[in-house]
Amino acid sequence: MKKMGILFTIFVVFSFFVIANKQVKVEKKIETVKKKEQEEMRALFVSYMELNTYIQDKTEEKSKENIENIIKNTKKKRMNTIILQVRSFDDAIYKSKDFKVSKSIILQDNTHYDVLDYFIKVCQKENMDLYLWVNPFRITRRKEEIEKDSFAYSYKDSDVVKKIEDIYYYNPASSIVQKHIIEGIKELIQNYKCKGILFDDYFYPDKDIDKKEYEEYKKEDEKITQEEYHLKIVSELIENVYKEIKKINKKVEFGISPDGNIENNYNKNFADVKLWAKSDKYIDFLMPQLYYGFTNQARPFYDTLKEWNAIVKNKKIKLYYALAFYKIGLEDQYAKEGREEWIKQNDIIKRQIILSRNAPNYHGFSLFRYDNLFNETYYTENTLKELENLEGILKMGNK
Repeated sequence: MKKMGILFTIFVVFSFFVIANKQVKVEKKIETVKKKEQEEMRALFVSYMELNTYIQDKTEEKSKENIENIIKNTKKKRMNTIILQVRSFDDAIYKSKDFKVSKSIILQDNTHYDVLDYFIKVCQKENMDLYLWVNPFRITRRKEEIEKDSFAYSYKDSDVVKKIEDIYYYNPASSIVQKHIIEGIKELIQNYKCKGILFDDYFYPDKDIDKKEYEEYKKEDEKITQEEYHLKIVSELIENVYKEIKKINKKVEFGISPDGNIENNYNKNFADVKLWAKSDKYIDFLMPQLYYGFTNQARPFYDTLKEWNAIVKNKKIKLYYALAFYKIGLEDQYAKEGREEWIKQNDIIKRQIILSRNAPNYHGFSLFRYDNLFNETYYTENTLKELENLEGILKMGNK
């Protein structure tokens, strides 16, 4: 009997470990499945150019129908995010106390409605994420004058506003400008539900726009170069915007879509992307504009992708990649020997997404822009094949 008892005990213990081991394997399998099922960002830029086409000079009924179509069309392509340009020229497509109404949403009868609010309602209905895209410093279109109802009008002849190559810009170093931008973001977060805020890559339009402020600052720090001062000014703005967003709603993401050429961010736009990518007080994500082909002689796609992955030292920061759907079928003028790649190849976007998915910090992509996917007047000979390839890899998921 003792022998039988011992054998029974051994059997029970052995069975327990077998079952426990199976349970661990099952749990690991479930976790793996869950991880695979986590959706990448699959986004589409909707710019003021789309608003000009589908809202401006339309009836309210037709414009709302067009908004619904924009979101439904995007969803049908198995995409899950809209990046909507809500402020493009110191204006707003929503109700604002500081920003004038955007021309892009003025209807046929010279009225307007809260276009952002309608986008939000339709996105919620269709279970789509919405990011609000802001251009912080640009005031006007080319050869356009500042309107009297603009915040910038009273500063037109001061150091706050400068005209550069027929376009008016805010001076980034102006405390008035910094406050104006921060208050504008606070207004958005307080009044509208969104997944995140995105700043474009237009920071410094000119190296001498803040010459007066720079010379004044040098009295405190004689060794600081003009370039270092520019980087400092932009980073201070980004840090303060991030701080204010998190005070209001910690869940709202904040990020930048910088120039894909890292060097340009330092010698032209003065965006200190390396600093932001290693810290936890500036951004939640970066969306570099990787608008290059694989054979681009100056900036080949694969090498540029690796460069961006290498600078992200803070693993909490997500990398989304902006891809150039707008180049499909066209000559790439700055690619040198690779200038005909987008004409000769019809699977570039597909290959770029597949390659990006293997990058360590990858969390998704965004295509520039809506009309290039859905407006046939923008189609080239390669567009339909690229769309077919895109649909194929999005059906496959994140594999």
